[in-house]
Amino acid sequence: MKAILKFNLPEEQYEFNSAVNGCQWHNLISDLDEKLRQEIKHQNFDGITPVAGVEPQVLENCYVDALQHVRDYLLDEIKDRSLTLDE
Repeated sequence: MKAILKFNLPEEQYEFNSAVNGCQWHNLISDLDEKLRQEIKHQNFDGITPVAGVEPQVLENCYVDALQHVRDYLLDEIKDRSLTLDE
């Protein structure tokens, strides 16, 4: 079984680039999801810049909440668009 995609270039250059680079975009999003998951799981936040008058634990909790919010959004959008991170 074969599938052939045809594009009228240069008019459909964007669509062509999207089709050709689809795997790269998939890999990027998959890597981003894994990075977010690891950061949330291990919570190693040595790089957080201290803020005067704010306890480090409060900053760490805010950071984890922000990471989780971004990851939830990413996964919700993947689901809503009927996409998958599975290969």
